Amino acid sequence: MDIRIPEPNKQPGVCYAVSNDGVELPVIDITHPAFAFDVSDEQLSALIDNMQRASSLPPGAMQAAATKSILVRGMLESADTYTTGMMTYLNKLEPAYQTLNAGKVDQAHAMALRLVQAHPRAPEAAGLMRMVCMARQELTQAEFYARRLAELAPTDPFAQADLAETLIHAKKAEEGTAIFERLVSQSGYESWVPVRYAQLLLQMRRAADTERVARRALQDHPHEHGLWSCLSSALLEQGRAAEGVEIMQGLLRRRSDDLDVIAHLASATTYEYPLDKARWFAAHQNYGRLLHISDFQQAFQHSRTPASAGKARRGPLNVGFLSSDFKRHSVAFFIEPLLQHLDRARVRPHGIMTSFFGDSTTERLAALCTRSPGGGSWHNIAVLQPGAGAAYLKNLNLDILIELNGLTFGHRLPTLRLKPAPLQMTFCGYPGTTGLPAIDYRIVDSITDPPGSEAFMVERPLRLDPCFLCYQPPPGAPQPAPPPITLAGAG
Repeated sequence: MDIRIPEPNKQPGVCYAVSNDGVELPVIDITHPAFAFDVSDEQLSALIDNMQRASSLPPGAMQAAATKSILVRGMLESADTYTTGMMTYLNKLEPAYQTLNAGKVDQAHAMALRLVQAHPRAPEAAGLMRMVCMARQELTQAEFYARRLAELAPTDPFAQADLAETLIHAKKAEEGTAIFERLVSQSGYESWVPVRYAQLLLQMRRAADTERVARRALQDHPHEHGLWSCLSSALLEQGRAAEGVEIMQGLLRRRSDDLDVIAHLASATTYEYPLDKARWFAAHQNYGRLLHISDFQQAFQHSRTPASAGKARRGPLNVGFLSSDFKRHSVAFFIEPLLQHLDRARVRPHGIMTSFFGDSTTERLAALCTRSPGGGSWHNIAVLQPGAGAAYLKNLNLDILIELNGLTFGHRLPTLRLKPAPLQMTFCGYPGTTGLPAIDYRIVDSITDPPGSEAFMVERPLRLDPCFLCYQPPPGAPQPAPPPITLAGAG
């Protein structure tokens, strides 16, 4: 069946599908501006009267239905109230969300700004603006709109949770966690509330609090897999590997097709001792294969290689470093000296963070990327879904993209599956394979991965001998000293 553009004499917002036997069928595009209209109170009354006459409902029944139905109110009320209904959403909010999900953050910001200016009392507009400001790393503005959202929708748990999360990212964790504690203490709370809370606690490295929240919520929601995953992560963070792995194995038996569960179990097995390498590799390989075929979105195609791109430009290669751990974290101790000593005539660094939890280390790393003589950039794609994140990275025109998470918490392997860069590598943040065929190389050395270890990785090893790492202690760390046992008088 063919779809063709409507002719000039046809109704705007309507396309026509022509069947194989020539029958023309109208296809209505309800997102077309032609269908965005305001209805006055008089028109609403007339419409209800007509509907009542055409039905057997008693007088007043249709009016009651209209006032109780969010959908009906949204389709019929004046745009002055900016309701949450279908017409408003499709014609005003949805295009902005689509723009944001396409990775066009600045364009989405302009659209959201117009909406919030036109409809200052609309919680939906405030919520959209909060999300866009988070994507732009404008946490002060994000907090402003989050507070407005919570004021406009004081009984909506989603609005309250959005405020709590924004406050936590804005380094007001005490206020944010207090809101979450209140939400999870209310009777009848939904399972997504403690899941979201526990995930944030994990990002704050508060493993004991994560365990407490998860165990308490599981008493009310024993089948919520997100809570079990958070509990397993909390146990692993506390060194209780056997307990964490056991939880994920049980969860996998109930949710054998859940990619997050499969990835979590593969990562959890890394903590086991002794390690069954064949089982460990099979778990990673299984995750990578399933992720590779998880949806129908095609990976990006690249007409250039990093070598050809560098020769054609006669300038430095654009190399991206992708991580959720650009903060006071073990990964940063190895990345900071690398960024400090890169040959800027050959490499232009681009830092891409996937978390909103930053600190003074984040500021130093961002400065190393952006204040270099040869240029560079710093980005945050924490709010972007895999497809949008991949589109955003593709637009950076990177020659090489190096991810630093592996399968650890906060990884973006679903984004890398779409191949946003022509050459992709994994480095430093994970002691094993990603399992993902879209990752071309794994940067290691002959000590960590001696010859023969290729059998346990899907990537090709890129060995930087004698050691592929360079450690830099955090600022303020004491100078190395002899071990205490060598000191005089040590018994």
